[in-house]
Amino acid sequence: MKIAVALFLFFTLCLCDENLTTGGDLQIQNSATLNLEQNDSVQTPVPGSAQTERNPAQPTPKEHTPAVDMSFQSFFKNAHIVVKAAMGILLLFSVMTWTIFLAKFIQFKFAFSRLKKDSLACERINSIDEVLKLDRNGFAVQLAREIKDEIKRSKTVNASLKNRVKERLELKNANLIHLAKSHTGILASIGSSAPFIGLFGTVWGIMNSFINIANSNNASLSVVAPGIAEALFATALGLSAAIPAVLIYNYFVRAGLNFNVKIDALSSRIYLIFDRQCDAA
Repeated sequence: MKIAVALFLFFTLCLCDENLTTGGDLQIQNSATLNLEQNDSVQTPVPGSAQTERNPAQPTPKEHTPAVDMSFQSFFKNAHIVVKAAMGILLLFSVMTWTIFLAKFIQFKFAFSRLKKDSLACERINSIDEVLKLDRNGFAVQLAREIKDEIKRSKTVNASLKNRVKERLELKNANLIHLAKSHTGILASIGSSAPFIGLFGTVWGIMNSFINIANSNNASLSVVAPGIAEALFATALGLSAAIPAVLIYNYFVRAGLNFNVKIDALSSRIYLIFDRQCDAA
């Protein structure tokens, strides 16, 4: 009897435990299902709602701004007629600067070569007639011709003749120095005026750009930048024409001073030859 009561109690406890376990599982499943439904109701936006408008499905594509042509041809083509005139003058100045540079560089190169050759030759010469036998295109022959011409015009050889010969040599030296320094003043004028011409083109271009901005009622960078760039390009041209002109001018000034010293030395050497010839006579 006791054994039967014990078995009855054991089976009763097992059935109660199984019911409790099954009820807990069903409660957990119902709770999970409820949470999923709540999440779906929160996360799923209603079409046409504010959330849908704040988070669009696809981003709006940006508009493509065309690139602005910043080449020299575009600057010159789109510039005002006054700015075009300033650019044309500055380009002409630049061409003149480099043309003068090439011409004067070759001229000074040959001049210094002749001076060196004549100076070495006059060290071994004792008469004006021997000097006249040198290169006819040289400076020594030109100076000797001045002495020979003054001797022919004078009746006697005396102190006054020496003074006249010295004056003739000084005049000839001044003429040769003037020829050597010719056209260098143009470089000085270009170097001093080119920046102001470029600045004038810049001021005019900026003023015209502001007028266009006022007429178009648009102050965006795509409208302002091209006009300002065209105006500043005139200043850049002015500086590009002025800087080489000033540097080249200073170079030729130094070359002219060097030429002045060497031609004076050659003239003094030839005059000494004439003086010794007069004393020997």
